[in-house]
Amino acid sequence: IFNVMGFPMEKDWEDIKKMPEHPTLLKDFKRS
Repeated sequence: IFNVMGFPMEKDWEDIKKMPEHPTLLKDFKRS
């Protein structure tokens, strides 16, 4: 999903940083 739609920004998904896998997701799906 992130590859197609892009990684959600914190303003769009306020609780994204509360996800246990957030650091891994950031590393795997960095914006280009």
